[in-house]
Amino acid sequence: NFSYLDDKHKIIVGKSDPCSTIYDIIVFANRDVRQAIIPSYIKYISSYAFSSCENLRTITFSANSELFKIGEGSFSGSTIISIEIPSSVEEIGNLCFIFCFSLKKILFDKNSKLHSIGYRVFEKTTIESILLPPKLKRIEEKSFNFCKNLQNVQFSQNCEIESIGKSAFENSSLLSINIPSSIKFIEERSFFNCRNLEIVEFSENTEIEIIEKSVFESTS
Repeated sequence: NFSYLDDKHKIIVGKSDPCSTIYDIIVFANRDVRQAIIPSYIKYISSYAFSSCENLRTITFSANSELFKIGEGSFSGSTIISIEIPSSVEEIGNLCFIFCFSLKKILFDKNSKLHSIGYRVFEKTTIESILLPPKLKRIEEKSFNFCKNLQNVQFSQNCEIESIGKSAFENSSLLSINIPSSIKFIEERSFFNCRNLEIVEFSENTEIEIIEKSVFESTS
């Protein structure tokens, strides 16, 4: 139950339902692939499908995408420059974009359904700013660790985020951060060694309950 997505036989696809005629899972990409156009009927990108694709620059998702999950390490170590996550995506797995040293821009649709991103998901990328989607519940451990170019993180209006995980922004270059009122927990070392961080603001109606140790240690 496997086939090829493209004429050059660079990308292998499979089926979530063996009885179906639709190949809706991206299983594996040849490591020399340069670009990928993801059809709307693809629902899942498997773990490490595009990992270490050192020639991969662009990923394009077709309109009305049905993609709901991007698996663990799917693009880790690849050379993609930017990516726009379809609104249908609900989950991004652990390590998904780790070591994507060329990745500068990540965009989420304003109607994004994304509620979960895994640990170390953007670690050591070169993103400079990011607007997090409204339904995201938690920033996981080391999500943006060692993002040396990251200066600006914004939260969507009426966001539902409740916690910032351990070392989430450690060693980043954030200049300021506005903590949404929905945040209840900030775990240890979340902003540790953010040496350019000068301004931290909490909303007047903040629901904060716990700020753990060393959260703002070695900041400005």
